[in-house]
Amino acid sequence: PQALIIDDKWQPQYAVDAPDPAKFPDLRAFIDRRHAEGVRTLLWFKLWDAEGWDGPTITGANGDVRYDPSSPAFLAHLDAVLHRLLSADAGCCNCDGFKLDFAFWMPIGRTVHAASGKYGVELLYDLMHAIYTRAKAIKPDALINASPCHPYFADVCDHGRLHDYDYKNRNNRADMTMRARLYQAALPGLLLDTDNAGFAAKRDTMHWLLAQSHVGVPDLYALRGGPHCDLNADDLAAVAENWAIYSRRIDAELREMD
Repeated sequence: PQALIIDDKWQPQYAVDAPDPAKFPDLRAFIDRRHAEGVRTLLWFKLWDAEGWDGPTITGANGDVRYDPSSPAFLAHLDAVLHRLLSADAGCCNCDGFKLDFAFWMPIGRTVHAASGKYGVELLYDLMHAIYTRAKAIKPDALINASPCHPYFADVCDHGRLHDYDYKNRNNRADMTMRARLYQAALPGLLLDTDNAGFAAKRDTMHWLLAQSHVGVPDLYALRGGPHCDLNADDLAAVAENWAIYSRRIDAELREMD
């Protein structure tokens, strides 16, 4: 693999977004070792969650509390967080981008009053725009992975995630390929992250893992499946060969572009 995404709960509190010292006593050293191996490292980044945040918040009609992404206090906090995670400065993590998740966890209802006066999709866009523009200012080649399958979000996403797959379904390849077609219509030319295999059944999982390279950037969501899907060494070898074929094709396309 040439990219690694560290998933949920690398941080003890979602809104603080500092590495959990019990899991990553030196995240910078871990990321630097991956860089030496030619592997870029992204961090999973949860939107809206106010865990650990003591600044301005928004309360939805159902009582859910979210941070206010339009408040000056939060935007200043976001600047500090992104610098700490992305910068190569001493004391910073030097990561290579983010996988934005929980985008539609935004607060809803008549009780929602953001500092900007915005609501719903407009407030979500402003949050993603703030993350995207600030991240690029710190690290221009930072990759922003997200799931906005709509042209309105074309300027705030580099890598469109096909997103989670319901493990109760049984036609992973057809489902995820349809999602890719929707992305191609809404955001033509966008890089596509092909997760997730669901891991409900081995046959269904392998069908999708081996088809990913024809749809977008192949992605292994987990090294182990679940109780109904054990991936053995032969399965992982088949995935690795599929990735190698994809890499050779992309390298050839890049040479043609040059």
